[in-house]
Amino acid sequence: MLFEIEKDKIVANDALENIVYIAGSARGGTTLLFRLLRLNKRIYGLPGMSHFYSNVWRNRLCMHNRLFSRMYEGLLPWFDVGKSTEHLSSKQGKSINRFISVALHNKDFKNLYKAYPLVSCLIEARNDNSVNSDSTCWLDKSNDWRGLNKIRKEFNNSKFIFIVRDPRSVVLSSAKRFSKKKNADNQRHNHQDIIRQAVSWRWMMDRFIAFHERNSDMSMIIRYEDLVHHSSDVLNNISNFLLGENITESDLNEMIGNVDGGASNSSDRYKGISESSIERWKKELTKKEINLIEYVAKNPMKHSLLKYQTTEYNQKNNSIFTIFTIFTIGVEFIIVTYLKIFTSKLLKVFGR
Repeated sequence: MLFEIEKDKIVANDALENIVYIAGSARGGTTLLFRLLRLNKRIYGLPGMSHFYSNVWRNRLCMHNRLFSRMYEGLLPWFDVGKSTEHLSSKQGKSINRFISVALHNKDFKNLYKAYPLVSCLIEARNDNSVNSDSTCWLDKSNDWRGLNKIRKEFNNSKFIFIVRDPRSVVLSSAKRFSKKKNADNQRHNHQDIIRQAVSWRWMMDRFIAFHERNSDMSMIIRYEDLVHHSSDVLNNISNFLLGENITESDLNEMIGNVDGGASNSSDRYKGISESSIERWKKELTKKEINLIEYVAKNPMKHSLLKYQTTEYNQKNNSIFTIFTIFTIGVEFIIVTYLKIFTSKLLKVFGR
C-alpha cells in the first residue's frame, strides 16, 4: 500500500519509493503499456502522464517560488490537494499540506514527485480506505528521454521500461497526426519532416540503449510489436522484472481483454489489443519515404536489443540534397539539445 492513515497523520510506505517509469517515443506504444500495467493490482498507475520532469522540474530555476508552486499544483487536473484531504481529520490534512509545502519551498524533486501518487491515491480512497491496498509500486510514463538519470539518482528502487516501436510506424503515425492537426488534405509530409522525426527517434533510442547498458539491473527494453503479438509473454516478463512473479492466467486474460484504446488519427475505439497498425507503414509510406527513415535510423534499428529489419530498397541512392538535409537537421537537433542542457546548468549555478 502506498500509505497508511493513522490518527494524526499520513504515513507514506516504501511503495512510494518504488517508481516504475515507462518511456518511449510519441506514437510508440507508451499509452498501451501504461494502461495494461495499471490493470495489475500490485501496480498503482497515476490517472495520466504527469509531465513532471519536462514541464515542472526543468523550469524550476526560471521561476519565483510562488509561480513554481502555482504551476506545480495547477498543471494536472487530477492533482487536487484539497480534494484529497476532505475525508481526513484536520491534523491528517495538515500533515499532507505541510509535506507538499516543504517540498515546494525546498524544490525537493523526490518528495514533489511522490506527492502525485500520494494525492491521487488519497482521492480514490475517500470512500474506501482499502483501495490499492496491494500496491507495491507506482507508475508514470513519458515520451521523453530526459530525466532518466535524475529519477535513477533520487529513487534507489526505481525501475525503467523502455518501449520501442518500428521507426517507420512511428514516423507514419506522427506524420498523419500532424496532418490531422493542420487539417491538411494531403497526408504526406515533406522530406524534412520525415527526416526530423526519424532523427528524433534515433536520438531517443540511442539514449535508451546507453542507459540500459549502464543500468541493466533496473531497466528493460521491450518492442511494441512483441507486446502486441505476444502480450502474455511480454507482460509476464515485465511482472517478473518488477514484482518477481508471473501473472495468473485469469488476470492476464482480464488485463488484455479490458485494456482499451483507439487510433489517434481516427475515431476508431476498441477493447483489447489491436494488431491493425503494426505493418501499416508498408502500405502507406512510399519507397522513398521508407528509404529516408531507414537511412537515418538504421544503426539503432539493427542493434541487438531492437532487431528491426530494413527493407531491400537501395539506400545508396540518396541525393546529395537529402544527405545534406539529414546532416543539418541532425546537427541542429544536437546543438539545440546541448544548448538547453548548458543553459539549465548556468541557471542552476547562478540560482544558488
